[in-house]
Amino acid sequence: MATKRRFDQQHASPQPHSRITQADVDALQAIIANDAVEFRAIAKVLERSVGLARAVLRHVNGVRYGLDYRVTEISHAVTLLGVRRLRNFVEELRVGADHNV
Repeated sequence: MATKRRFDQQHASPQPHSRITQADVDALQAIIANDAVEFRAIAKVLERSVGLARAVLRHVNGVRYGLDYRVTEISHAVTLLGVRRLRNFVEELRVGADHNV
């Protein structure tokens, strides 16, 4: 039985390598848990994971933030979101992952 996958905004086919793994989420959470976190370190973790990078870009370009331009770079997205919002985002990913088990 085939499972449905979410499509990006242009309805392109999802790529198998773009999945968000638990290891990716754990790595991101470990970085942002540090109070002295550097945005460059966050961006590095996101750039290693196509799935996380894609999810963060979709998140920052969503209606919630009301930007009148499209963010296409991870470093820009990290700067716009900030650590607090990224922590909330990771928590949302964890809750979603818990429900998909």
